[in-house]
Amino acid sequence: MKKKIFDLGDVALPYANNNEKCIEDITSFYSKIARANKPVVSIGGDHSITYPLLKAHAKKYGPITLIQFDAHCDTWTDDGKRFDHGTMFARAANEGI
Repeated sequence: MKKKIFDLGDVALPYANNNEKCIEDITSFYSKIARANKPVVSIGGDHSITYPLLKAHAKKYGPITLIQFDAHCDTWTDDGKRFDHGTMFARAANEGI
């Protein structure tokens, strides 16, 4: 039987306190997967990793729709500087992702 699910491993993020570099690296990793037309299920980690995943797929497919099941909507006010687990979807919406 042919394997249909693969564990691609972790994205190495050795940049303590450098959210922008982490976002770049995660976006780059998932952009390669999107360019290969492979669907992605990502599990684990802080839920702020959703933003670079959305960003990577929007580069390939254009604006995308997100359905989120959570106790809060993660759309705290985003001033374009602060990035955390509560601002990521506001930033994605502001960027047209």
